[in-house]
Amino acid sequence: MLLWNIKYYSDLRYQGDDTMAERMELLMQYRESVLEEQRKWEEYLRNLDEKISIYRERIICVSTFSENMVQEFASLSNTKKIAEL
Repeated sequence: MLLWNIKYYSDLRYQGDDTMAERMELLMQYRESVLEEQRKWEEYLRNLDEKISIYRERIICVSTFSENMVQEFASLSNTKKIAEL
């Protein structure tokens, strides 16, 4: 809630029960803005999760490729040593 809204709400509260409906309206408006912010943050979180997933998949792919290359190189080295015998 913006500072001026907090001040206005506080002033209304100080005026007593006659301002309850107006205070409730302010709170309902603030609730809507909080829900909108929540929707935005949920979308940001989904986007982050998608990016993390992409990186995770790529890292696994690169790691698997690297491991396969090391094994292939080791296999070729062993084959060459055997041929030299």
